[in-house]
Amino acid sequence: MKIAIIHENYPFGGKEEVTRNLSAYLADKDVRMFIYSCSYSEFGKTDDRITYEQFPGIRLQSSENADFIIRELIDNRIDILLVPDYDLPWLKRVKDETKCKIVFTLHSVPFWEVVLKYQLAKRRSERSILSFIEWHTLQRFRYDILKLHKKKIEKKYRELCLLVDKYVTLTDQYAQMVQHKVNIKNTDLFLSISNPIALHNDVDLTEKKKEVIYVGRLSYSDKRVDRLLDIWKKLCPDNPDWSLKIVGDGPELSNLERKMTEDQIENVSFEGFHSDVTKYYERASIICMTSGFEGWPPVLGEAQSYGVVPIAFNCSAGVEDILSPDGINGILIPAFDMELYVKELGRIMSDDEARLKIAKAALLKSKGYSLEVVGQKWLDLFSSLIQK
Repeated sequence: MKIAIIHENYPFGGKEEVTRNLSAYLADKDVRMFIYSCSYSEFGKTDDRITYEQFPGIRLQSSENADFIIRELIDNRIDILLVPDYDLPWLKRVKDETKCKIVFTLHSVPFWEVVLKYQLAKRRSERSILSFIEWHTLQRFRYDILKLHKKKIEKKYRELCLLVDKYVTLTDQYAQMVQHKVNIKNTDLFLSISNPIALHNDVDLTEKKKEVIYVGRLSYSDKRVDRLLDIWKKLCPDNPDWSLKIVGDGPELSNLERKMTEDQIENVSFEGFHSDVTKYYERASIICMTSGFEGWPPVLGEAQSYGVVPIAFNCSAGVEDILSPDGINGILIPAFDMELYVKELGRIMSDDEARLKIAKAALLKSKGYSLEVVGQKWLDLFSSLIQK
């Protein structure tokens, strides 16, 4: 069995971490794995059992990359191509010119692009008076009334569903949402598989420090780490023995650092990108997520596997799935109640007994995300597709 996975940058964020974990598991099961990416970081090519190839073009969507991947799929006799959440204009060529099965994996909440496009347009309106006037006289009508961006994105979803051999979402609710919105009759097309995480058997909860962490990409439209800084600003004066560590990199880094300085927010450190965040999970007591939307964020499951108490806005079915039941495996805050977030984070920081209880329950919950459980679902899917 030969499986190929494509990425734009490897590794970079959550979906690349899923690829890393899943590829290692499949390689253990004698599956021949190929990873194709436009660029690799120094941490990218780390597994000798996996074949890593680089696209010739900088942009994943380019025609030269289409020519390249088609040749690779044919020459290497790849059985299945996994496409993790990329809008690729050349997928139909792959379908027409190769014998490869195509599996699309949606790593976020369905139709996240609708929210992203709206937020980016609204944020552009803040750049100048002319932009502000254009937003309120023209653009807002197009977005709020005509909803042209929404219709265009839903059309793309339908075209993709009609093209691929399997459409994998992170929860059953997401699968039903896509099927209903784009009016696809074939229910067999959809399958839900949660993200896998690597479990750890030597977690010592007595080693936890008074540290709150954020782990992930620093971007505005989805992650909204600026909200976390606003929350921390209200808590840090009364909790001088606690610290907030922001682990990750991204386009919002400079804005966040400036906000921290201008607002005089104390006990915050920006730790940068780390390919291995184990040391942060081992020390941290709490992990915070203040995203506007998420799919099924592996970082929350990873944190649970280290006994780190997660607290997040209930912005999607994926987040709710990981943290439910609320108060047992984590803290769910109604989106986007900032005051309640401050209150609940402050409560869990000050209540050692409650924090320990949730940490123990989170450890048990994380076992359902193991590579063995999730990886076997992928193996079953691949086997069924190849046999067709």
